[in-house]
Amino acid sequence: MIRLTIASIAASIVIALAACRTALAPAAGGEQPSPNGSLVGNWTITFRLDSVRAPGSRSGWQLGSLREAQGRLRLTDSSASGNAVRSSIDVDFTPLLGRQMSCFEPTPRSTGVERQGDTVTFRFTPGVADCGFGASGVLRGDSLIGNWDETSFIGPVAAGRFVMTRSSR
Repeated sequence: MIRLTIASIAASIVIALAACRTALAPAAGGEQPSPNGSLVGNWTITFRLDSVRAPGSRSGWQLGSLREAQGRLRLTDSSASGNAVRSSIDVDFTPLLGRQMSCFEPTPRSTGVERQGDTVTFRFTPGVADCGFGASGVLRGDSLIGNWDETSFIGPVAAGRFVMTRSSR
């Protein structure tokens, strides 16, 4: 009887350890990023419009269209200026905003990138003071999920969520 109890306890411990190991393992198909893992590569990026500043209001917001715009972002090697990365982005924001993003030109450029652990912040229009476009999200393997916003001289005017998925390195 005692042998059966000890065997049962030992089996329970082995099963519990296996369950913990499975729970802490990376998700299938994705690896946990190292804090200094490279963002270089080609990414598919989808933006969704969740809210916009209400017309004529300095602080009121209204529900956005919840429409999506999809495009591509290419991040290449770092440039000489601090946290900037050479980039090109091809996204048509007209379905979301009824216009293109202010102060944003989808030509090859530098994108400001800041990274703290798994949190990545992009400044797609670095160096502009009265308008801009940025995003911040959490990196998990080859996916980055977070929030974006368009700013103006009176503050944010549009905001939503985005998902980036790396298609190649």
